[in-house]
Amino acid sequence: MEAIEGHHRQDALERKERSRHDDARPASVLCGRCVSGSVRIIVAGPNHSERAMHLLVNDQIHLTEFRPSDKAACVQHLGDREIYDRTIRIPYPYTDADFDNRLEITVKATEQHGEPIHFAIRTNDDSFIGGCGFDELTKGHHAEIGYGLAKPHWGQGIMSAVVSRACQHALASWKLVRITA
Repeated sequence: MEAIEGHHRQDALERKERSRHDDARPASVLCGRCVSGSVRIIVAGPNHSERAMHLLVNDQIHLTEFRPSDKAACVQHLGDREIYDRTIRIPYPYTDADFDNRLEITVKATEQHGEPIHFAIRTNDDSFIGGCGFDELTKGHHAEIGYGLAKPHWGQGIMSAVVSRACQHALASWKLVRITA
């Protein structure tokens, strides 16, 4: 995926959202303000391994699929006792086995729904700092959102922005009428 800067990021994301097809056909989205059309987000076919999901939250944060390479950062960040104390589903201590189990659940959910419903939260340098996702998803009706963020990133408004953007995506893409936390 090409780096997307400034206005290109939000504009490309908005165009991508408007051009989505229910049958998950490949889509190439160009920035509407860039005459050269050099900025693109490409979402490949329905095969999970071909997918390159990127959901812009703001200039510093974006959402992607979870990757096996996220294990070390995830175990480090989610292994904090204070995260356990503030969440329902994140165990303490958070281990490699917990990550492997969560990744397996995430892959199965992506296959079941034909698109990601659990997202890794990343900084603009693509560092993993947390996760956000939907469970109990019934398209056209409801879903439950859950999330966790690495403690060094607390108090910066990141999770508020992530939850807002993830809910916008869920409401528009899956035609939900209710999201609970």
